[in-house]
Amino acid sequence: MAQCDKIIADKGKGTKKAAGTMSDAVSGTEAIRTWDDHMIGTEKLASKFDTNAVEGLSEGKAKAKHGEFGDNALTQKEIKPWYCVFFEEMTGFFSLLLWFGSALCFIGYAI
Repeated sequence: MAQCDKIIADKGKGTKKAAGTMSDAVSGTEAIRTWDDHMIGTEKLASKFDTNAVEGLSEGKAKAKHGEFGDNALTQKEIKPWYCVFFEEMTGFFSLLLWFGSALCFIGYAI
């Protein structure tokens, strides 16, 4: 349970990336609209990415690019234990309303 408390406490401290605003989303979409990689020729595309269209990257350039950009891998997502997820789901606003309603039903049936 201490692990759940730590995860819940860290939730409000900004350990995760803050959700972007609408203007961030719009500017990201506008940046995507300016991509022209699919419309330019092979030679221009190869020069844009500093490579050779026939032979690819040399060993030295590949190591330099790897040093600059890092591994081509997804980052690991923080995994919550199942019991923490269950606890969060059972204590949400709507879930608490359902718990309260079920308690009222049991009390009404008993009377």
